[in-house]
Amino acid sequence: MEYGICVLGNIPLRKEARDQSEIVSFLLFGEHFKIIKVNEKWINICTYFDNYSGWICAKQYKEITYEDYDNLSLNNFPVNSLKNGELINLSNNETIRIPAGSILPFYHKGKVKIRNAHYSSKVTLATRSIQDLESYSLSYLNTP
Repeated sequence: MEYGICVLGNIPLRKEARDQSEIVSFLLFGEHFKIIKVNEKWINICTYFDNYSGWICAKQYKEITYEDYDNLSLNNFPVNSLKNGELINLSNNETIRIPAGSILPFYHKGKVKIRNAHYSSKVTLATRSIQDLESYSLSYLNTP
């Protein structure tokens, strides 16, 4: 079996393997998954976090090893709480905008690492307190 991780701000998860198909969910940066089936343009996946299945474009993910998948599954990595956080790829200075809720794999001292890609971060780490959870929730009032 093969494994992957979302390395974009978000990736649409589609019901069927075609561009016109209904979007059933989104993957956020740092979410990992099992690859179920591969065709020329699409990959059928099953997410780790909520066991949700769907299709993503084959160009929109990074392949990871079973060891990476297992490590991501066992560890409780921090999460971005900013609505518009940023990661900067240290090899090409490309900026990736990431939404709140994005996982920050292998985060250490403001840096994120996925396989051989290293990013510096402009994020705020989410806490797990009830008060902060209420504040995060209320910040989405009137959001479409």
